[in-house]
Amino acid sequence: MFYAASIFVGGVGSFRRVLEFVGYGFIPLIASAVVVAVTMNWLLPTMSQPIVYDAVNITNLLLAIWGMGMWTFAVKHARNLSTSNALATVVGGVVVGYMGVWGVAYLISVLGARA
Repeated sequence: MFYAASIFVGGVGSFRRVLEFVGYGFIPLIASAVVVAVTMNWLLPTMSQPIVYDAVNITNLLLAIWGMGMWTFAVKHARNLSTSNALATVVGGVVVGYMGVWGVAYLISVLGARA
């Protein structure tokens, strides 16, 4: 996604290098999944502590922003782009990705309701 989007802003570089660099941006997302799994396992039985739930959400948001920052600099260095063009590439890719996921989820819900 980032490779294709970076073509429109004049990116130069190999797909393999983009894939290698962008892969490091998933480390915070893996950490986020671990935080959620551990905390929810501990939190779900009590569920009377909304502050912990809010803390998990804030932590996930910060880790996601960190991952997007890593993706921005990955695209910047892998495709020889300016920071603003790399940021536009990453934000555009993430938005299109989320729209695709929500679109598929919507289609599944609509088709599932008809069955």
